[in-house]
Amino acid sequence: MQALFDNDGLLTTDEVAIAAAGLAYDEYLDTGAYICQPRRSFRDGLTHMGFYAQQANQPEVARIEAREDRVPFTYVEADRSEANGGIDARIGAVICGALDAGVLEEGEEYMVFLLSGSEVAATVVLEAPVVNNKVTASGRPWAWTMSQGYVSLAKLCMPGARRASDLERL
Repeated sequence: MQALFDNDGLLTTDEVAIAAAGLAYDEYLDTGAYICQPRRSFRDGLTHMGFYAQQANQPEVARIEAREDRVPFTYVEADRSEANGGIDARIGAVICGALDAGVLEEGEEYMVFLLSGSEVAATVVLEAPVVNNKVTASGRPWAWTMSQGYVSLAKLCMPGARRASDLERL
């Protein structure tokens, strides 16, 4: 029950989702977007998104500008979205980019987060990645997050937050 309440954001005020992001981190740097499976559960009240890649929370913590679920990834939808302008035009560009790159299958639906770019003032850039130093009882490395984790922006920005274990102490 506690995990359910925590996932719904009822136990903490952690406003940053950290996505497990092998390829998604590079995708974010290139496009300013995060694409994932449709209907994926995220806490309410999120303001920022970070990326766990290369065994560390990467330094860019992007502001979430929009989130759209069940977006059809087709060229027809991309054209329609781009013609609408504004946020829709950005979603259309994300659809085209993903389809042109062949990284996603045309005709499928996805959830799209539009994020502040890595060079934009709305993006918080940490002094360094927050390296994962968590291990199991037997000493094996343990991933900080498997799908997404949550943390407060204040903890990520605290001086001395350089390892995952630091985030638990602060």
